[in-house]
Amino acid sequence: MIELYKLLPEIYHVEDEKLGFPLKRFLEPLQAKLEEAYQDEKALRLVQDPDHCREDFLQWIAQSLGWSYMSTQTEHRRVEAKEIVNFHDLKGTVYAMRLLSWISFGPLFQRLYEFRPAGRGKHPGSISEIQEDYAKMNQWFRYLIEGSGDFTVKEWKERKIRLRGKPYGFDPRNPYWAYCVYLFVTPQDYVPGTVRPRYEYFIRNYQRWHPAGRFCYVYIHMPFFREEDETAGDHLVDELTGALHWDSYWRLDEGIRFDEFKPPVHPSISHLKVKQYKKLDTGKYFDEGWRWDETVSGVHIMIELD
Repeated sequence: MIELYKLLPEIYHVEDEKLGFPLKRFLEPLQAKLEEAYQDEKALRLVQDPDHCREDFLQWIAQSLGWSYMSTQTEHRRVEAKEIVNFHDLKGTVYAMRLLSWISFGPLFQRLYEFRPAGRGKHPGSISEIQEDYAKMNQWFRYLIEGSGDFTVKEWKERKIRLRGKPYGFDPRNPYWAYCVYLFVTPQDYVPGTVRPRYEYFIRNYQRWHPAGRFCYVYIHMPFFREEDETAGDHLVDELTGALHWDSYWRLDEGIRFDEFKPPVHPSISHLKVKQYKKLDTGKYFDEGWRWDETVSGVHIMIELD
């Protein structure tokens, strides 16, 4: 905050002190009014700040920028309100998809891949941080995108095979029109029931921003470090594929509501469960030079959006 008295040259301070500070007392009412105006301006800025404004004011922020919210939840709307200008600037680009992925999936979101090999396209040799060579992706991702996973909706798989000869539309020989939203969660961080709403939010809104003519693959990976981690992996698959939990006949669902049933988050969903436990040093046996607790086990889940 600006103080009028301190803005004066030092000679005024010296002479004012000799006279008993009459100049300072003269400026105090002006300083008080200036501070009052400053506090009003500060409060006005908070009213228009998406992080601090009243919930009902969020709608006025959106209307002033020609925006309609994608979410009904206040915390999501606050994030959207801060990014409205970016959304308008980036609409129709993969950068908009990266922003939407971050808003939708939060800490689950690792990065966005665009499968555009180096040395090809409009700008040969120019590779942004989004671009990636499909061949460099992990083998389980490639296994899924090539249609070798377990499909929840058999009719969807059969229909797509009839239409295009394969369940997923991605062509590894000409990968210019596909990108991947890569998600990652560990068994320790996974809370059953929290991932599906993020998927539903993304699926509900991606059409609004995705580049036309492109395939989008949402791929989530949960690694298994111990055999007991498989339970969390099974719950993640159940949550996204819509498995029915009959607790009196099958198993306790450990936090998921009893006998809950929902359809798959998307009919294209497929998954893969890998169980290739290697030598674990945690009390089982010493592996004599191999990396400790090495494993390639885990669940991999994918959906295709176009």
